[in-house]
Amino acid sequence: MSYHKWTKEEEKMLSNAVSKYGLNWSAINKNSIPNIDPICLKNKYYAVVHNIKMRQQRKQQMQLLQLESNKSDTNIQEYDDIISRIKMIMGQ
Repeated sequence: MSYHKWTKEEEKMLSNAVSKYGLNWSAINKNSIPNIDPICLKNKYYAVVHNIKMRQQRKQQMQLLQLESNKSDTNIQEYDDIISRIKMIMGQ
């Protein structure tokens, strides 16, 4: 088994083959992508799945950070409003 540089077309073929044959790498190799070793097919599939999961996690983390940032902005605004009211009451 040697390194294989994947093309976008091959990645799409792998995706379609997994949809058709499931995770049966030998069947995918035999029927869809005969020029790539079954172990290489499996490794590529799991690398893609891992990358998708990592992107989703980063997106969720960014959304949480944005929510926290919005909460902080709201808290600062509420604090400023309270200070303004106190100053008005005290005649400042």
